[in-house]
Amino acid sequence: AEEKARMHGRNTTAAREFVLSNLNLNAEDALKIGVIEFVSPNLESLMEDVDGQKVKNRTLATSGAEIVRFEPSFRLHVLAVLSDPLLAGLLLIVGLYALIFGLSNPGLGAELVGVITLALGLIGLGFSVNLGALFLIVLGLVLLLVELNSPGFGLLGAAGLACMIVGSVLLVPIGSPDWYTPAAYKRNAFIALIIPSLVIGGFFVFALYKVAEAKRRPTYYQKMEQEVAEALDRIDPRGHVMYNGEYWVAESEETIEPGELVEVVGKERTILKVRRK
Repeated sequence: AEEKARMHGRNTTAAREFVLSNLNLNAEDALKIGVIEFVSPNLESLMEDVDGQKVKNRTLATSGAEIVRFEPSFRLHVLAVLSDPLLAGLLLIVGLYALIFGLSNPGLGAELVGVITLALGLIGLGFSVNLGALFLIVLGLVLLLVELNSPGFGLLGAAGLACMIVGSVLLVPIGSPDWYTPAAYKRNAFIALIIPSLVIGGFFVFALYKVAEAKRRPTYYQKMEQEVAEALDRIDPRGHVMYNGEYWVAESEETIEPGELVEVVGKERTILKVRRK
């Protein structure tokens, strides 16, 4: 510590006391004994104070320089949340118990929740972010394919879409720490990953909407109820009717003569239940 302080022209006594006596100084005292060179109330004032100073044989020209502020990206915010030890540990515990419950009671989706929360918990505890993100993306694709081949309530599809989006957000360009990765490249890579996820998700939502719409739409036989048909012969209790240009066997609790109009009140297999209109 003393050697480094001497190299940079700092107070060597203070440097030794920092190590041996755990010396604490406020800003004014540090400036007074030569530990620091400036005390500035804000960044703009600091830029003015250091203007003209020489650092490594270069003279700083910071007066009036533009200050560009960088904020953490959304991906870093997500990683910061996942890196909370309490949350990461909770995700691991919930994922483990959900996986055990899902394997012992398959079909409820608990095993799916367990796999996802375990992956997020491992990422939060320091597991490779890239590998975890790739795992989530592959898992999301598999879940979407399963949902498309066996449409149900959309649970698998929604989970697959969530996996793909989270995986795309967490996935970063893989490379050496010594390589410089331009911000534009990272932004384009992020867009290239997130847009396919959103497109696939949009297609899935559209397909799910169409399936739900088809399920809500009344079937041909449901539309027949309360429709009008014409008796072709005497119905007592069974006879024939003409409905929408088709011949049907009909039953009624009352006697209906040929030519009378009847109302369809139900259907049992291939027999219409009718009553006099």
